[in-house]
Amino acid sequence: MKRWLPLGLLLTFILAATAYLFLSKEKSKYIPRTNDPALIYREACLHCHGNKGQGSGLFYPAFENNLNKDEIFNTITNGSLWMPAFSQIRGDTLDKLIEYIHSGSYRK
Repeated sequence: MKRWLPLGLLLTFILAATAYLFLSKEKSKYIPRTNDPALIYREACLHCHGNKGQGSGLFYPAFENNLNKDEIFNTITNGSLWMPAFSQIRGDTLDKLIEYIHSGSYRK
């Protein structure tokens, strides 16, 4: 029985870490000071997704070109596995940011 203890502890740790990643969604403390989507992108998105949406590694992915506006909305407001939820971006400001990302305007 003692022989299986390290494996059991390792599996328990892996399961707990996985559950934490999927169940705990971090919320960003970012509060937009403007409704200019280009400025919001520079302040809230650029450091992870890059100046042209190319990303910068495993934890900072490139934008997927095939996301529709509803998927972009859900990702911004609810977050995803590695991305925090930006729940402070709302209303027209959120709509403008979604259009900015969906249209690829950040690449210009």
